[in-house]
Amino acid sequence: MPEDAVIDPYVLTHGYARAARSRGATIRTGVAVTGLLVHHGTVRGVRTSDGDIRARRVVDAGGAWGGLLAREAGIHLPMAPVRSHYWVTAPDSGFPHEMPYAVLPDARAYVRGELGGLIIGVRESASLSVDPLTIPADLTGVSFGDETEGWQILMEGRERLRAFYPGLDEARLTKFITGLSTYTPDGDFLLGSVPGLEGYLVAAGCCGAGIAASGGIGLAIAELVRGLPLSFDLDAFRVDRFGRVDVQSEEFRARCAAARSVKVSG
Repeated sequence: MPEDAVIDPYVLTHGYARAARSRGATIRTGVAVTGLLVHHGTVRGVRTSDGDIRARRVVDAGGAWGGLLAREAGIHLPMAPVRSHYWVTAPDSGFPHEMPYAVLPDARAYVRGELGGLIIGVRESASLSVDPLTIPADLTGVSFGDETEGWQILMEGRERLRAFYPGLDEARLTKFITGLSTYTPDGDFLLGSVPGLEGYLVAAGCCGAGIAASGGIGLAIAELVRGLPLSFDLDAFRVDRFGRVDVQSEEFRARCAAARSVKVSG
């Protein structure tokens, strides 16, 4: 995919923040949202560690933590935090500076350049999820019940990946990066209003594509907040499309984890 680009999430986030401030938005960092203000089935704002904030609309874009806020209002967002991961190799002169992004569906993997080295992402056959209601504020040291630091995942996909990257056995791997992405059972986003809770909007369940789709997601949610005609049909992303679910059940979490395992994109 030689025409594809790579976006640095940190830089993109600050770019969005600068643009928002230029249009009058106020951004408060270091403030924890601790709950919703709800009156007769209508959201009136949020409780925070720095006092209440009143609002006619609240957008839940809390990522893996989004379900915690919704649960307080009796809403079970149909998504589960699933482990995502990749490896980083040491810099190597064999990797071109402008190396294209490559998606390898047959290897269930993707690769791209990273500071003179290579990022290798491998999709394992059985992804791991965690209970969405037990996620700590700080993910440092969170265990996925897998103490091999992901090496078995790389070994599982080794033969398939070697066909595309013959130098894999000689590669010097320097980092294993892991974190949480939120997946839904069908691999599609959760976007829009929540039936039964007026004024509460959700932008979640991005299934590993939140950065790539962030511009369109932001536009759609902004249009909903302002009551404008929608630029996209959001019907496929309805929050209630799975009916009532138990987000803590192992069966439901397994469905969400499977949505990651069968992905063929990056």
